[in-house]
Amino acid sequence: MGAGGVYFASGLLEKVQPAMVGLFVPAALLAGVTHTWQAWAAAEGNYRGLSWIRISQAFVVTVAQIVAGLISPTAAGMMIGHVLGTAAGIGFAMYFMPINPLAMGARAEFWTRLKAFWLNQRRFPMFALPADAIN
Repeated sequence: MGAGGVYFASGLLEKVQPAMVGLFVPAALLAGVTHTWQAWAAAEGNYRGLSWIRISQAFVVTVAQIVAGLISPTAAGMMIGHVLGTAAGIGFAMYFMPINPLAMGARAEFWTRLKAFWLNQRRFPMFALPADAIN
């Protein structure tokens, strides 16, 4: 990276608001939780729940960003709206596909069910990874 690249990067970083830097990690964590929950719904074959999770999250994030944009029409306001909307979307995911520790059973049964799940889904990476690479 030459001197021009350093100058460009330093000029770019001057425009970043502190709220955006502070919200980057929570936004990334919430996005990870959301994607994990959606992958779990797809792997379980709960496509109706997956559809409701995606629709409700898209709706909540959009509404939160519109409200945040009306209150503070800045990039930081949009990021705050995204973080709040994603957190609310996780709440909807928990409603549509709750975690039931009683259904997991005893520890030995859990490992048996986990092994059976991985054997049943062993071809999933073969189809998912090329699509993710393209995306």
